[in-house]
Amino acid sequence: MKEMGVKKGCPDIAIFYNGKTLFIEFKSVTGKLSEAQKSLFPEFAKQGHTVHIVRSLEVFQQIVNQFINQ
Repeated sequence: MKEMGVKKGCPDIAIFYNGKTLFIEFKSVTGKLSEAQKSLFPEFAKQGHTVHIVRSLEVFQQIVNQFINQ
């Protein structure tokens, strides 16, 4: 994705809905955030965006459902 101009550390997916943005980073059970992610994710949050680190399909589904039903 870097070849396409995506900034290092960007979450895996972004969902835009009703004027809100949800960022999701997928990690394995033991996966860790990169240094770029550790610095970038709080910046997204400061701008009012929601960022989640997701480690299972069930949690992903819950987060997306909550996001679209707010």
